[in-house]
Formats: sequence, structure tokens, C-alpha cells
Amino acid sequence: MVTGAQRWARRAAAAATAEDRDGVLTRRELMALGIDRNTIAREVAARRWKVHGTVTVATHTGELSMAAQRWRAVWEVGHGAALDGVTSLQAAGLTSFEEGRLHVSVPRSAHTRVVPGVRGHRVVSRVAVEVVDAG
Repeated sequence: MVTGAQRWARRAAAAATAEDRDGVLTRRELMALGIDRNTIAREVAARRWKVHGTVTVATHTGELSMAAQRWRAVWEVGHGAALDGVTSLQAAGLTSFEEGRLHVSVPRSAHTRVVPGVRGHRVVSRVAVEVVDAG
């Protein structure tokens, strides 16, 4: 049986890990912290956390920041997704340009999901230097 102190410690670990991503984590990352799907469901039911798709969990219940929405877009679309186009430029600091949707690219052979507010672009091939692995 998990004690209250253990639950609090896991919540604190999740919040600390999610801090670098504006409060969002994947279910897989939560599992690595010892937080299973039942615990996630309890946190959501208690209105401490909020689920944003099948993969993304926010360790808060507020609106997602733009940075958190970008993380969500990449995670929810599927394996191999990366920010693309104007969305990647905005993540790199572009200002004074607005776009109604987030853009990600995915390898042509990847299994993807449709995500509201996200436009996926299939690419035939991708060279390793085309994708920057950064927050």
C-alpha cells in the first residue's frame, strides 16, 4: 500500500520533472517515476492533473502554455514527430508571426494520430542533422 508521503513524493517528482516542459509529461515518463495509469486517473479525478490526449499529462489543471502545446503536438502525433515550419521557427524565437495550428513533420512510414490543432506533414526521409533534440 502506498502511503500519503509516498504519493506526495511522487507528485513532487512529477512536477519537478515536468518543470522543464512547462508542466507536461508523457505517460511513459510518469511510469518511469513509479506513477501508473490508476494513479494518473486518481490525480485527474482529484483535479490536480489534467490529461491532454492519449500520451500527454499536465501536472496542473490550467491552460497549456505554447511550449507545453508544442510538446503535446509532438507526443500526440506519434513516434518520430518533430516541430516543423513556422512552429519550429517560433520555438526558436520567431516573433510577430501567428499561425492557427502547430506544425509537425513525421516520417512517411510512421503510424500517426490526428490531433486537433496540429497539422502533420509527411516527409520522405530525414537526415539526422535536420532535427534538433532540444526543449
